[in-house]
Amino acid sequence: MKLFAVFVLSCFGFTLCGAQVINRVRLVDHTSYVINFITKTVNTVEDKGWYSFKLPDYVQYVNESLLTSPVVGKLTYHNGFVVSVQHVDIQQSTVQQVWGYNSASGDTTVSVRGTLRMHEVAIGYDVIAELDDDNEPYHYTMTFVHPMITYAFSVSFILFVIHDAYRGNLSVTVLGTVSRVTNRLPSFIPQDSVTDIITYVFDPNAELPAGMAAWGPEVFQPITYELVTKEIPFPQFCYNCAT
Repeated sequence: MKLFAVFVLSCFGFTLCGAQVINRVRLVDHTSYVINFITKTVNTVEDKGWYSFKLPDYVQYVNESLLTSPVVGKLTYHNGFVVSVQHVDIQQSTVQQVWGYNSASGDTTVSVRGTLRMHEVAIGYDVIAELDDDNEPYHYTMTFVHPMITYAFSVSFILFVIHDAYRGNLSVTVLGTVSRVTNRLPSFIPQDSVTDIITYVFDPNAELPAGMAAWGPEVFQPITYELVTKEIPFPQFCYNCAT
């Protein structure tokens, strides 16, 4: 599955922030740059396999009953990873260049930004159920499909002028946002009277969001940094631009 996105390439406007207005300065075709580095980041991940996206182990305690059969004990979720991703795209409205000026340091910074969306992210866990009334633990595999996770990419360039040309240092940040999930249940294999209960006590909003958000700085960010510092040149600067 390769990333596919279509953009209106006339989007060359930039946002100004800070105390000083930067007159008639912009990056040339920042939109293509954003599409390029996010696309190549995702393609690199796909080449390695989505299963490289790991999730932390965690424990859940249960005390529930189904009719006359109580389920009391501990559930351990381990070996969590991404099974599949249905679709990825770049949110067009988030692609922008943002200029800022720090009056204290005298630094001017331009950030090029865009948000990646991952749709229908299926994650898997091995689950061990240790119940108070049973001597032997139960073993299951669980799959849960999260509807959407977003990652905000930002490549920032601190500018200074040498010989009438802009120079500076690049930095990259990738921040994940995990939407709250309602009305979605996991699936367990095998199914039995225990899974009839633990299916409904599983909470996707308790432990999963932190692990999924961590994929931004831990997985995406190093790949993007490698691309923008060694392979994909930063957009050219246009100053005293008429438009």
